[in-house]
Amino acid sequence: MLVFPAANPLGMDNVFGAGGSLSQIAFAGNQAGALATAWVENSAATPRVMFSMRLPFTGWSNTQELQTPGVAADQAAVAVDASNRVMIAWREGSTILARTVTLTGVAPDLSATQRVDAQSTPADQRQPRLAALSNGTFVALWEERAPGAANYVLRANSFGAVGWSAQPANVDSNNEQADQAQVHAVLNDSAIAVWRRGGGVWASRLWLGNWATPVALTGTLFGTADQLDSAVDGQGHAVAVWIQRGATDALYYSRFDAAMTAASTPVALDSAASAPSIALNERGDAAVAWLRNPSAQAQPNVMVRVAR
Repeated sequence: MLVFPAANPLGMDNVFGAGGSLSQIAFAGNQAGALATAWVENSAATPRVMFSMRLPFTGWSNTQELQTPGVAADQAAVAVDASNRVMIAWREGSTILARTVTLTGVAPDLSATQRVDAQSTPADQRQPRLAALSNGTFVALWEERAPGAANYVLRANSFGAVGWSAQPANVDSNNEQADQAQVHAVLNDSAIAVWRRGGGVWASRLWLGNWATPVALTGTLFGTADQLDSAVDGQGHAVAVWIQRGATDALYYSRFDAAMTAASTPVALDSAASAPSIALNERGDAAVAWLRNPSAQAQPNVMVRVAR
């Protein structure tokens, strides 16, 4: 049973009252209760990335525009570290940019805009993802296509005390298409990335500054993985769920053991499924929700399974 607290002044806030439409909302928080959100506002001819944050027991800060004025921006991502510092990343043109933020009073104190990849070689970058590690380091993950290349590969970089590392890493440099990527902070100042590549699901762990060789979570399944979601537990392991498109759209899951850098055999949860989502608690209990699409129904059913 879900128990909702009584209404209170902090229970629901209006973060931003826009004259136009909002989309691509990103949201993050930390255990102390600091919250941050970024989104794309389409009230003008040029889409803008906007940002607001709040500390525990305070209201939302003044809204700030992040990108270069007059330049189209989208695909915002956000993360909050343990000291209430926030990082926001977004795509501007074909480049991923980022800024850090602290809150003083009602106005966010924004750093200068920086590229997550400081190399001079032009590339098409998209879909940034962020994670805040316990040591105050931020990890950025994105898809990148080099000039003349057919497919996107998965790249990452770390932001620490001296800024972004000069040399980003290839998380997955295979020539097959990489997409639907996610990154999670885990124990011991580490991170886990989960993504789709070549129709399969893959995972890798960031450990001591290096990404491990990717591990396949889909095993020898027939078909193409899609609609990927993932989560991590308090022991530093990840569980991924996805739809395996083949004879039926079946829902599968697999567990990635970060310490062993190995994946369990994928297991089917349902058929005729779509839109899976997963959450894990500290001890590894999992809740998976998805839509089941019976052929005789016009609308799908919402399904949930819990594993302890």
